[in-house]
Amino acid sequence: MTDLPKSLREKLKGRANMAMSDIILDHVSTDGTRKWLLDVGNGNAVETVSIPEETRDMLCVSSQAGCAVHCRFCSTGKQGFSDNLTTGEIIGQLRMAEFALRKSYGREAGGPGKGERVVIMS
Repeated sequence: MTDLPKSLREKLKGRANMAMSDIILDHVSTDGTRKWLLDVGNGNAVETVSIPEETRDMLCVSSQAGCAVHCRFCSTGKQGFSDNLTTGEIIGQLRMAEFALRKSYGREAGGPGKGERVVIMS
């Protein structure tokens, strides 16, 4: 981010961290739904899911490692609640999905494309 003053970049370096989590699993269903299972460390994994719709896709990102609700269809809920994700970990999911979806749709990052509706899952 060379367009920011050097002093601000130094300040952000100590306060902000956007981490791209390792992808454990990348699965596309027959209906086009795409699920990523991401390693967020400490033995925890979260799901990020893209659900195609006619005019735009819905992107569901996790805000917690684990969940106390235990929905049968959700891998995150099956592990029980562990921890809240950092802002950087949540933004990292958005970044990972954007790059993966743009690549699968054959578009460059920053170019025009199919809009996303983002849902934050707790």
